[in-house]
Amino acid sequence: MLAYARGVSPVSYLDRISAPTLIVQGQSDSLFNLNEARATYDRLRERGVDTRMIWQSWGHSGGQKPGELDLGNPEGSYVGQRVLAWFDRYLRKNAAADTGPAFAWYREGQSGYGTADRVPALSQELYLSGDGKLVDNRTKVVRGSRQYSNWLVPTSHSESSLAGMIGLPDPRPYDTPGTYLGWATAPLTEPVDLVGAPRATLRVVSPATERVQDSGDAADKLVLFAKLYDVAPDGTKTLVNRLVAPVRVPDVTRPFTVELPGIVHRYETGHRLEFVVAASDTAYSGNRGVKPVTVVSAPESTGTLSLPLVRGRWADPDEGEGGRVTAPRTPGGRPRRRGAAAPAAAGRRPPGRRP
Repeated sequence: MLAYARGVSPVSYLDRISAPTLIVQGQSDSLFNLNEARATYDRLRERGVDTRMIWQSWGHSGGQKPGELDLGNPEGSYVGQRVLAWFDRYLRKNAAADTGPAFAWYREGQSGYGTADRVPALSQELYLSGDGKLVDNRTKVVRGSRQYSNWLVPTSHSESSLAGMIGLPDPRPYDTPGTYLGWATAPLTEPVDLVGAPRATLRVVSPATERVQDSGDAADKLVLFAKLYDVAPDGTKTLVNRLVAPVRVPDVTRPFTVELPGIVHRYETGHRLEFVVAASDTAYSGNRGVKPVTVVSAPESTGTLSLPLVRGRWADPDEGEGGRVTAPRTPGGRPRRRGAAAPAAAGRRPPGRRP
């Protein structure tokens, strides 16, 4: 079975592909996520293959939106027009056909698709603080430790593809207190758009795992599940596309990196991002036995969460550069009175507002 799975995986034949390739992958897909499409895209482009990528809304987990690909009327949708242009260029050999940007993505609640000449890079790093906060500067990390433990049955839920197939309701995602840890940002003062796969670097302490992880049986490794929630001002949590990253930790005595599922999501003003590490998930096999986990935070050594942002940034409110409240001062060094104007420097334009 393993040999068959490897044989049908794109990894087994990507090095033989030379045909121009248009990759269309769904955001709402817990079977084949955006990370896999990105890996294929990167591999082909590294080899010089003309490759473009589109992240449409719908996938194996549903989610089709009005105006997306309609095979009965391909001219009437963005993806359909891109597919027709691709065939026009490479099958009809029409050198004038515009095959579109290197990367495009469906944007929920916004006009049209977003486009770019490359997949957005990781552009902001947040830090896991010992008080359960996600902060934008390492100096704000509070020293502390927090612990969770798994049960012998799943205590968190992301999604169940089987439920829809047999006509049963799929409950909203949840996590049971004591079996997960969460770190949340301050409420946003402006919208933030995330496009891509966030990446977390973690270090955990689990003596129960450390005693057995070198047994040679993968089932003795620590298993955890990482995910991102959008938390509304009223406390309602949304797990974007119900996606989680199942992780088998290679070695609990060393830091490890987790690539979370790629998403396209706007976090609105007043909302918070919550990064969660859970002990289990109903859609996956979990840990063998009970394995308590502790996460320790300190300014000089703590976990991080890196985000690919195309609009906005997370920043703790009322704080200036470097994460500290900075009182404006006069040229003589005295704090300036509230509301007093600062003199403009000779020959220099007053600084404009940041975009």
